[in-house]
Amino acid sequence: MLSINTTPARIGIDIIPSNLDITERTADFDLDIEQPSVQIDFEHIKVNIDQYQCFAEIGYKNSADLTKEYANNGKQAALQGIKKIVGEGRQMKESRNIGRTIGMIVKQNWFESNKVELTLEALPKSRPDINFTGGDVNIEMNWGNVETIATPNEPIINFAPAKVEVYLEQKSSVDIEYVGNNMDMMI
Repeated sequence: MLSINTTPARIGIDIIPSNLDITERTADFDLDIEQPSVQIDFEHIKVNIDQYQCFAEIGYKNSADLTKEYANNGKQAALQGIKKIVGEGRQMKESRNIGRTIGMIVKQNWFESNKVELTLEALPKSRPDINFTGGDVNIEMNWGNVETIATPNEPIINFAPAKVEVYLEQKSSVDIEYVGNNMDMMI
């Protein structure tokens, strides 16, 4: 009798899975900034005040105007004096009583010379002449600028492919053994 024992072969399989590692990197940004600015140019205001007429009314005049005024006043005084003398001469010529006429003329001249005239005025009567020049303002704006420069960074990818290792863990075998002493043979 024969005894047959078989041992099947065993195959071992080691599987290493694949590995995918992706590292995302943010983009690099550069900002080029030009700051805004304001430039203001201005011209100071010039104020011209002419008070000559105001001062002239209270007696402060330049020499040319004083000379002209005194010449006019002198001329007027001379004309009034001539007129007065001519008038007194006519009075005496036409008078019947010369003594009495001379007395009246003396009395009239005395009253005129001692006559006080009071005039109240607020001086100066004129307003000063005021002129403004300049005062221009020039404003220049520079709004500035922002320039963005973006540099994208590619992701870092590490990939390990899967591995399958197949190996023979156990060999197959067949054991045939003769068991017993009887042997039948037939041919």
